[in-house]
Amino acid sequence: MSPGPVRRFQRIVGCADCNRDSSNTGVSVFLGTAPLLTESLLEAATSILTVKARHSTMLNTLNAGTAIPRPFDVPLTSNEILAIASPFISGCDLGVVANPSLAVTNVGPSTAGTAMTFSPVNEIVTVNRLLPDAHRRPDIRHPMPLEACVVAQVTNSPVAIWFTSDSQPLVGNAINRDASQLLAGPRRAELA
Repeated sequence: MSPGPVRRFQRIVGCADCNRDSSNTGVSVFLGTAPLLTESLLEAATSILTVKARHSTMLNTLNAGTAIPRPFDVPLTSNEILAIASPFISGCDLGVVANPSLAVTNVGPSTAGTAMTFSPVNEIVTVNRLLPDAHRRPDIRHPMPLEACVVAQVTNSPVAIWFTSDSQPLVGNAINRDASQLLAGPRRAELA
């Protein structure tokens, strides 16, 4: 006899946050894979993308965030998507190696000026840079030393965070992004 389902969320707020994060991540999946699709698949994918975008708008609003916090979203590669999704997936070999995952260990809202703390999975200890991705355009990056990582003066905006081995900004375009400097991530975060 199986033990039954495990309840991951004890409060609706946690479930709503997870739904918003997964919906915004879904948008990034479609943006990151669009250049790889054939024309016929691209047509279907763009139709699904508009539904994901409407879900994101609704979930942002239900979570007391800005309905459409920025005009551009962040495209992510398959390895990056799996870094976000791997805590929710087990026993499924997709043939793609996930980037090491990151966990934000801050408690409470992440408001401007708050120091951000992380728990890298797989004991990554050589990290010396953090890269929060764009809050306005996907080609704006803000590399900073890990010890100097604080929440920027941005409100109600999702960001993507990577640990990198150097201070070079990552390219916003998922196809041209150099993965050789990536140590972990991304980790999506909602800034209050």
